[in-house]
Amino acid sequence: MRQFSAAALLLGALQPALAAPSPGEPELPRVIINFYAPDPGCGSTKAWVGVWPVDACNPYHADYKAWSHVEPTSGRDLAKVTFKAAEIGVGEFKAAFVCEDGRRQPWLVSETFNIDAAPPARTGQCLHRKNTFEPEWTFTPCEKLSETVCSFCHSQNSCEICNHCEQQCK
Repeated sequence: MRQFSAAALLLGALQPALAAPSPGEPELPRVIINFYAPDPGCGSTKAWVGVWPVDACNPYHADYKAWSHVEPTSGRDLAKVTFKAAEIGVGEFKAAFVCEDGRRQPWLVSETFNIDAAPPARTGQCLHRKNTFEPEWTFTPCEKLSETVCSFCHSQNSCEICNHCEQQCK
């Protein structure tokens, strides 16, 4: 593993925001990874992040479920990369940041995270994640949307959940 000072690299909150949908399940599938990497040490090659099943024998040489190029961060700002959970699937995973140099030597690795399947839908209720930081599935009665998930529609994520619930409850 490349060696850097602890101050140079920091993995932010890995948020399995919503799981992969099946027909009739919520369509808010994304996994968000926040990171801080002003100098990933990749030289002239690009840096990228991949997501691997946690039980892969040799994860960094196994096939990744999803990947994306990442740019070094600047200043003290975190950057984020977003994946569709449908690309990744249901299960336990880790994300690893590597250089595109053919070696796949990770310079930053996440903790294990889980993407779980949604429970069966219930008539007259919206199925959604509790929130970004508490990704448990929850049900909200359709007649209570305006006083619950739609009452605090100030952030993009809360409006997204509200809009999705309104679609489910039609």
